[in-house]
Amino acid sequence: MKVKIKTKGLEPGKRLDLKKVDTWSLWDGNTLLEEKVPIPDAGLGLDHYKCIANDEDTVSVVRFADLHRHSDNSLRDGILKVPDMVKHTEYAGALTDHGNLYGFVEYYNAMKGAGKKPIIGMEAYQENLRGELSGNHLILLAKNDVGYKNLIKLSSESFEHFYRKPHVTWEMLKQYHEGIICTTACLGGLIPKSFANGDRESAYYAAKQLLKIFGEDFYIEIQRHGIKDEELVNPQLLGLAQELNIPIVATTDSHYLRKEDAYAHEVMMCLKQDLTIDMPHRRYEGTGYHLHSSEEMEKLFSDLPEALDNTLRIADKCDVTVKMGDVNLPNYEIPAPFATPLEYFKHICKTGFDKRFQGRPEHEDPVYLERYDYEMSVIEKMGFETYFLIVWDFINYARSVSVYIGPGRGSAAGSLLAFCMGITDMDPIRFNLLFERFLNPERVSWPD
Repeated sequence: MKVKIKTKGLEPGKRLDLKKVDTWSLWDGNTLLEEKVPIPDAGLGLDHYKCIANDEDTVSVVRFADLHRHSDNSLRDGILKVPDMVKHTEYAGALTDHGNLYGFVEYYNAMKGAGKKPIIGMEAYQENLRGELSGNHLILLAKNDVGYKNLIKLSSESFEHFYRKPHVTWEMLKQYHEGIICTTACLGGLIPKSFANGDRESAYYAAKQLLKIFGEDFYIEIQRHGIKDEELVNPQLLGLAQELNIPIVATTDSHYLRKEDAYAHEVMMCLKQDLTIDMPHRRYEGTGYHLHSSEEMEKLFSDLPEALDNTLRIADKCDVTVKMGDVNLPNYEIPAPFATPLEYFKHICKTGFDKRFQGRPEHEDPVYLERYDYEMSVIEKMGFETYFLIVWDFINYARSVSVYIGPGRGSAAGSLLAFCMGITDMDPIRFNLLFERFLNPERVSWPD
C-alpha cells in the first residue's frame, strides 16, 4: 500500500519529518482509502523517510531500498542490465553480483548521474564451518570508504580460494570486516541452508560467529519467493533473529527486470546447465525474481514492516565515495643508491641504450639521441616513470621464469625507451614507428 502525504512546497528528494505532518492519506494505487490516518496506523516505524514528489503538492513515501540484486555481471545467472536497474530504482539500491564487483563502477556512476544512492556490494561465496569451499552465499555491502576498500580486498583475495567459485574464508571476514554490512542471503546462505538441512545447531553457531564479526551490521535476510524451503526456514530465521536480537531485512533475489522476463532467464539457465527448455530443473524454484516496486514489497511484507524499514536504515548507513580518474600505482621500491623513481628510470634506460647500440652507428646517431632525449622529457613531464619501471619489472620477472614475452604490440612498440628497457623488442626508428601514438603531452592518458 502506498502512503501519500499532502503537503506544500516540498522539493523532490527532500527528507520529511513525519512528526510534523498533520494530514496523512492512505492510497491503494490511485484510490484514496482513508484520510488523516494517525502515524502509528500508517504502518510506518521511522521518524524520517525519503519522499518522492508525485506532483505539485503530493509526495510518496519511499518504503524500501532494494539490497539484493544481480546484473548480467553475475555471469550466466543474471540478465538484468545496469542501466535498467538504475532506471527502476526508486531511491537507493545495491548491486550484489555473484562473487565479483565487475559492474560496480558502471553502476555507481549511473546511480550518481540519476540522483540516486548507490550501494556497492556483492553476494560472496563463503566456506562452511568446516573450512570447505562449499559455495554458501553471503551478502556483503560497503558501509563507508573503509568498507569499500575491504570489499575490494575480499573480492580479489577470494580468487585465491577458488573451487568452482571464488570463496571468502572466515579468516578473511575477520580481517576485512570493518565498514561492511553483512546479511544472510538467500536459501543458498550458510544459515538458511543449515536450517533447511535440519541442522539448527550449525545455523545458530554460524549466526553467532557472524554476529561476533559484524556486530550491529549483521542482519537476517528474509525472502519470499513461494518456495517450500522458505516456508520451512523463514520461521526459524525469525526465531533466531528474535532470540539473538539480530535485526531482519526484507529482500528479493532479483535476476531480471520484469515478471515477463522469467522465460528469457530460463533460456539463459538452460545454456548454463547444458539443458533444453523442455527438461526439468532448468529454472529457479518459485517466482518473483524480478525487480520489485515498493508497493509489491509492502504487500509481500505487510506483516513485517520493520523488515522494510531496516532496508532504509541500511541505506542510510551506506555512504561511499568512489574517486574516479585516480590511478593508484603500486609502491615501487627504488634500490640504493637511487633516490627517486626518475633517477632509477634514467639509469635503466641508459644501461639499456648502451646494451642495445654500443659499438653500432646508432649509439652516436643524432636521430637516436634526439629521440631518446625527447621521449625522456615527455615521460618525465607526464610522470610515467614509475609506470615504466613497474612494467619493466614484471616483464623481467616473466622472462626469468621462462614465461614467453612477445616483441611488443600496439602503440607501445613506438617507444625507443621501451625498446631500451627490454619491454619491447623492436627498434621503432628502424621500422618508422611513432612515439606520439604511444604518449602525447597534448592527450594525457595512460599508456597501454
